[in-house]
Amino acid sequence: MAARKSAVPSTPSEQNQTPEEPEAPEQEPMPEEPPAPEEPEAPEAETAANVRTGEIVVTPRTSLEAAYVDALRRERAGYVTYGREDRVATVDAELKRWGATAETD
Repeated sequence: MAARKSAVPSTPSEQNQTPEEPEAPEQEPMPEEPPAPEEPEAPEAETAANVRTGEIVVTPRTSLEAAYVDALRRERAGYVTYGREDRVATVDAELKRWGATAETD
């Protein structure tokens, strides 16, 4: 009768070996993502009616950066009006950081 091989490793070299794992089945490739929808372009100007007078007002759109610089200039003007030189210096530093001056460009 032939010797039967035991499932339990009998020698130290057989105990240290890790069993071979079967290869994973090949996966199907992921489908490509559809292209992102194009964003609509922002209008060049915004039209609004003055509630009190009914006049149609067209305001050009500004970029966020330009709006921030304009706000800094208005803030600086208020500090100049009330003599807050320490705050004027702080706003001037921020304007410089954005590459702008206190005067309108």
